Amino acid sequence: MGNQLSFFVDDDELLITEEKVAQVNEKYKDEKATHEEYLNPFIEANLRFFGISSGEQLELDFLNILTIQEEESMNLKDVVKKLEASRKYTLLMIDDLTGFPYAVHLTLVSASIEQYAQHSEALYFTYRAKHRRSDSLLVFLPNKSFVIWEGHIDVDTNMWGAAKQVSPQITVARSKYGKFDKRYIDNGVESSGQEPYVSYRPANAIA
Repeated sequence: MGNQLSFFVDDDELLITEEKVAQVNEKYKDEKATHEEYLNPFIEANLRFFGISSGEQLELDFLNILTIQEEESMNLKDVVKKLEASRKYTLLMIDDLTGFPYAVHLTLVSASIEQYAQHSEALYFTYRAKHRRSDSLLVFLPNKSFVIWEGHIDVDTNMWGAAKQVSPQITVARSKYGKFDKRYIDNGVESSGQEPYVSYRPANAIA
């Protein structure tokens, strides 16, 4: 159970307190507004919304409940535990430079948790892309989304929407969404037809 707040309405004052109503009454009984003819629209809206009148108290209990996305998302340490060196994977993420989806077929070299700048935990992801002869390094911060499948699979990373011909000589194509839109990852997952092996989608993700 989280915190409990008391909403107490006394004339044109809306009081939000963690105290009991008896204490609130005692504290504020001599501090009533002198301009009763003035109606505060904020107070009036809350009175109607909660269905309470002057002198009544409404108590609300706030539960500490994680959102669905927070419950489903892994943490970076869980990601490292699942990944194995020398295994083939397909990685989908939003490119930091362009803001659009990017997928790569790779063989994992190593994955570890280390400090990066002000972040105490970051995922250091060393891999070799398909048909490449050298290794590459990606550093995933805690607020960076990514999805990984086992093996090399086809994932849709098309950023373009339907093209529109505005004149006989000109055809215009716009991106499906704006930069760093999480729906690009949603579309990629849906296009794969497979459940991701790793799905890191934190609630505070920037993409």
